[in-house]
Amino acid sequence: MSTLQQRRASFARRLTAIGCITATAVALGAATPANAATPKPSPKPSSQNQASALAQLGISISADGWITYGHLKASSLSLTNTRTNTVKESRNAAGQCVISGKTDRGKKATYSEQIAFNPTTCESKVLTGDLTADEFNALVAKSGAAFPKSEKAPVAGHQSTGPAGQGKRPQDYYYDDAYTVSEWIDPLDITITEQAVDFEWPLYGEAGYLYAGWPSYEFPYDGWATDGPYFDGFYYYSDGYGDEANSHFINNDFAAIIYALMGLSGWLACGAHTTTQADFYHDLGVDGYDDDTAYGWWNDSVGGACSNLVHHWAAVGYGWL
Repeated sequence: MSTLQQRRASFARRLTAIGCITATAVALGAATPANAATPKPSPKPSSQNQASALAQLGISISADGWITYGHLKASSLSLTNTRTNTVKESRNAAGQCVISGKTDRGKKATYSEQIAFNPTTCESKVLTGDLTADEFNALVAKSGAAFPKSEKAPVAGHQSTGPAGQGKRPQDYYYDDAYTVSEWIDPLDITITEQAVDFEWPLYGEAGYLYAGWPSYEFPYDGWATDGPYFDGFYYYSDGYGDEANSHFINNDFAAIIYALMGLSGWLACGAHTTTQADFYHDLGVDGYDDDTAYGWWNDSVGGACSNLVHHWAAVGYGWL
């Protein structure tokens, strides 16, 4: 079985498992997505067909343009201190809404998931909560948990902003680690793309090294074109340091599968694009400070066919992936 057929079969199985499509609809996807023609619009596209297709994918859209995502990763997590905020996003030069965020500076694992999106106003409703270290590690373990420190740079000591009277301890005491992870996930909670950036830095003004790693992931049964991932380097502050990585993934399979499985209604639900190309972008980093605190940040975007059907989550944790 080809990788594209595996991807189509995997997606169909997920849909069938939750009762979203009938056996007839699955049979319509028998042709591989590469051979499936993009459905042409009817003279009067049916909003009822579009709503039905979206409902099959666990997505609803309101009269004022809000898209609400039904299959959330947060529903399987034991989040505490949860809050939901409406965030006004910015647009990049391509007109895409940039999903941005950062965590509070501190020492706790934090999770953030986009639960609704309005592409007209470029607003997102975002659910945020805290995770235990164990649950956070389990959440991100699938992405290839261990990888080497891929980049390092020496730093001289400077005036410490940490607690007074620290005293001398083993050298590794003077380091801490933190990382940021972000994902684009499809309507059935399948991870499409993921980017992480890891950071280790010396504490309390000590001399030492900065270390970074930037693993990435894309759904293995898709055909991809990729630009990156790239490491953007280290940043230096008066009381700390930072690092950053970015990536761009290009995919044509996801929309083709939706078109093949769901026909015209799927094409309408995907935004009635004339191509199947979708572009997934990640840009994220970590800032770490002398006083043993840190925060993570991200500026991610997506565009193209079916891009409004995918949504975003990001998380920041402590330790080394």
